[in-house]
Amino acid sequence: MPRHCTICGNPDIQGIDQALVAGTPYRTVAERFEISPPSLYRHWQGHLPATLLKAREVQDVAHADNLMAQLQSLQQKALEILNRAEGSGDLRSALSALRELRGTVELTARLTGQMSTGRQPQVIEHPRPYADVPIEQLEAVVAKLAELEGTS
Repeated sequence: MPRHCTICGNPDIQGIDQALVAGTPYRTVAERFEISPPSLYRHWQGHLPATLLKAREVQDVAHADNLMAQLQSLQQKALEILNRAEGSGDLRSALSALRELRGTVELTARLTGQMSTGRQPQVIEHPRPYADVPIEQLEAVVAKLAELEGTS
């Protein structure tokens, strides 16, 4: 005859289950609710409702979604600032907005696993969009951007 689960019959079952789902160590939960650690372990293994475990996962996903929404909001604001700065000819502000955009794109890539933090990103060769522009002109633009970035 199988054992009767003493935890399932405990009046504090909700608190016990919540503490377990929150990741509180067995020994701490057992001491708090004055129950035996082996009973608690057996309850965890066989009787803890799967919905409580899924609720924790849902909570984690909701938190991650909230962080991503905040990041997307920052990205949108940086784009708006970039557009205004470009429209007014304010190159310093445009460069600052570009740096912020680069940071949000990089962070998004890391958070979504599209970019590893331990390795350099893989460079993918694409056709040069300015292939017809003489190299001297490109170098002059790069020098001007470096000059502007140095004074910001």
